Amino acid sequence: MASWLAIVLLAAALQAQDAAPQPGEDTGPQVTEIEIRSDAPLPESQDFASLIEAEVGEPLTQEQIHHTLRNLQASGTAAETELYTREDPARGGVVVVIVFRAVTQVSEVRVTGRLGLSKDDLRRAIPQEEAQPLSEDKVVQGVDALKDLYERNGYFRARVRVAVETNPVTRRAVVTYRVLSGPRANLSTIVFDHPVDPFQPAQLIKQLRLQSGKPFSRRVAHEDAERLQDWL
Repeated sequence: MASWLAIVLLAAALQAQDAAPQPGEDTGPQVTEIEIRSDAPLPESQDFASLIEAEVGEPLTQEQIHHTLRNLQASGTAAETELYTREDPARGGVVVVIVFRAVTQVSEVRVTGRLGLSKDDLRRAIPQEEAQPLSEDKVVQGVDALKDLYERNGYFRARVRVAVETNPVTRRAVVTYRVLSGPRANLSTIVFDHPVDPFQPAQLIKQLRLQSGKPFSRRVAHEDAERLQDWL
């Protein structure tokens, strides 16, 4: 999936001028039109006008090409961006053509299987978000995040697998996490490894949310430990 993140910036060189440039003279051809092409739908929310420094009716310079490609790269909209010019003799200049090789966007993130935990809690643990570029790192991090969430809630045998389905035409992907939670561990006994005088152990245990025979949660265990610290 590393190829999803590859960025190739290609800029067409400006045509050579017949006469040698004079100091302060801009030798670039005049821009008669700007075209934007893409191999997939582009985000409607993206303001491309603010990213493109070339302007119709103005000379095209190497600096504008460099800044435009830099801006488009930083926007994260495309995996590859090309900029080239096409002769426009009828209007005495060139057409600037910008081509996007669109980044694959995530249309949906699913969590399926025998969950054991709330689907909302599981979804919040996954860093890959919908309507965002597909990220290999975030997809893999989601597996680890789900395993950690299950472990913290007493599911010590949970298994998590992930699958990514991509539509090559629309550049949209569905990320599916398949979960088998396994059994949840119950708390066996509660013991204190230090004296708790002047309290009785049973008296303190009654103040805890975790109780013997009930499902284990590491978060609740930490909260109980802090509560006991306040008591002692």
